[in-house]
Amino acid sequence: ASLLLLASTVRSFCGYAVGAWSVPFFRQCHPEHASQFALANGAFIAIGGTVSTIAGGWLSDRLVQRRPGRQLTAHRGLLVPVAGSLLCIPL
Repeated sequence: ASLLLLASTVRSFCGYAVGAWSVPFFRQCHPEHASQFALANGAFIAIGGTVSTIAGGWLSDRLVQRRPGRQLTAHRGLLVPVAGSLLCIPL
């Protein structure tokens, strides 16, 4: 459990750092497109965050559901955030 806490902390820290520094970086590198970036960034965060939260919660609930005659496996619900974090790794 302590490794999961550590991994979640590092993942959140990195995500917030990227979120905090991407806007000033883009504004400095491409000042002529700052308003377009702000609109696109806001739309991606709002739409992507809403859809991924609802879809991830639904999928986690489906993975954890108790089936008749089978044991409840709560750890299967962790596969969704793990997969989401791995998909964010730049190649």
